[in-house]
Amino acid sequence: MLGAIDAAGSCSRLEMPDDGHLAQAAGPGAAVTERSPRRRRPRSPFAAGLVSLFVIVIAVYFGFTKAIPFQHHFTIHAAFKTANNIKKGSPVRIAGVNVGKVTGVHFLGQGQSAAVVDMRIDDTGLPIHTDATVKVRPRIFLEGNFFMDLSPGSPSAPAIRDGGMIPVTQTSAPVQLDQVLSVLQTSTRSDLQTLLHELSVGFGGEGGLGFNRSLQYQGTADRTGAIVSDATLGTAEHDLSNYIKGAGATAAALDRWGRIDGLVNNAGTTKFAPMRKLDALDAADFQRIYAVNTIGAYQMVRACEAPLRTARGAVVNVSSISSTMGPGVNIDTTPYR
Repeated sequence: MLGAIDAAGSCSRLEMPDDGHLAQAAGPGAAVTERSPRRRRPRSPFAAGLVSLFVIVIAVYFGFTKAIPFQHHFTIHAAFKTANNIKKGSPVRIAGVNVGKVTGVHFLGQGQSAAVVDMRIDDTGLPIHTDATVKVRPRIFLEGNFFMDLSPGSPSAPAIRDGGMIPVTQTSAPVQLDQVLSVLQTSTRSDLQTLLHELSVGFGGEGGLGFNRSLQYQGTADRTGAIVSDATLGTAEHDLSNYIKGAGATAAALDRWGRIDGLVNNAGTTKFAPMRKLDALDAADFQRIYAVNTIGAYQMVRACEAPLRTARGAVVNVSSISSTMGPGVNIDTTPYR
């Protein structure tokens, strides 16, 4: 209920009906203007769509870039001899943890592989020192492509400032198959092509089916092969390498003369030492002398066994006479003082 004074000075009452309009309850000559309540205008569909689009754009930006726009980021550069495998957006990692990403790759010339790579580093990857190294490494199969393996350097070295450069002497990239093939000579590449072609022919058709059938025996063959391989190593150090040397000499003789009628073992070694100075010879000296004078002769006989049996040849072992001459030639006969 509201009070009002008319032009004659008399008071009247105004009541507020339920419909919200003002009405004159009493008093002559009183006039009251009716007012309509304020109503909100309906929002334009265009404005609603524009706001929604703006929100979507912001969400997508943060989802892909994960960065705050118009904010400066710490950036370093690295020079590479080859950067063909590096792409913009490749991750930068320290000890397997993502600390940034590649923001740009600038090749030094048309058709050249050398380039300068720009890397944005997050605060979690700082500081980076002047002796830092960067290596391009392949990512796992499911990730694909490559990543930058950054080693931040030693704490005693100065820190790299924003925009600093890591020189090419502190960067490296993996060697690709095309780079390996490019250093091969034409004849070698041709032989490689022939090898791959013959492999495809061999594994095609029945060859591949036969290989698949042989896989069921692969376990037993691998175990047996491992036993044989272990046996070929011998029981002492350099047994296998010494046998290979002897087999090489045997093969050279067969290649030159076509047969071996006799083998003369005449190799020998020693170490001179005073008679009464027992510590002049150690275990390594005895092993070396025994390996040359005894094991060497045995290795040569074993390497030449087959051609000697074929030719009904003979083996002559030349030994020292020191065992029948008293102290022997390997003993220094100077009197001990």
